Amino acid sequence: MANLNTFGPKLKVTRAKHHIRDLESLIETFISDNPHRVEFNENSEGGLEIGTIFDRPLPNDVATIIGDAVHNLRSALDHLAGESLRAVNEVPDKSTGFPVYLAEADFNGGITSKLARAPQPFIDFIKGLKPYKTTKDGSPGNLLLWCLAQLDNLDKHLVLLPSIGAITIPDLNVFNADGSLLMSAKGTQLIGSVRAFSISGADVKYELDGDPTFGIRFNKTDIVDGAEVIPLLKDWEAEVSRIISDAGKLTL
Repeated sequence: MANLNTFGPKLKVTRAKHHIRDLESLIETFISDNPHRVEFNENSEGGLEIGTIFDRPLPNDVATIIGDAVHNLRSALDHLAGESLRAVNEVPDKSTGFPVYLAEADFNGGITSKLARAPQPFIDFIKGLKPYKTTKDGSPGNLLLWCLAQLDNLDKHLVLLPSIGAITIPDLNVFNADGSLLMSAKGTQLIGSVRAFSISGADVKYELDGDPTFGIRFNKTDIVDGAEVIPLLKDWEAEVSRIISDAGKLTL
């Protein structure tokens, strides 16, 4: 009987945590040092779009830090797969890896090569994680793992450049041209540009009572478009840490 050595995978997660903290610090400094303005625009559907304009673009380091954090978390899982073989005195080869696939059928085919010679308790453990986007019946698998693997692959060919904007706005007041209050909305969570308000009236004026909060969102990935970067990175870190911890308790 043997236990899986999780030292290497945990080192990768620790490095990812450093990247996430560095990213948070970089964004906080950018927002505090960079003048911005909030713009309101009505669209053809009678809704209100809210945009944030900064005087300078995000630092290029933002994209590279995101890529490094994603890669360390994905690599931690591959290291875990390698350790499962070493625990039973097998040697990982170039095919060894943590299997993450689009569909359950692909996973069932790929796990044979990715975890060849791995002990059965570890294989059963990985199967229980459902590391694929969709199951045979079309229900979701582990979307966190699938998105992490996809974004890591994308970062090999494309810089993961996010966009910055308001995440929440404080109290919003809308006034008619004569100064009378048309509508008021308390603090609101935004999802990209927002069309949460139905506006009627000409020459309306918008005012915010307080300061917006800001964050960065994934942009043009076709995987996690519009998702807030830092919360998602933390979700990935928590999921990978959980998997490593649970794997370390296995008896192989």
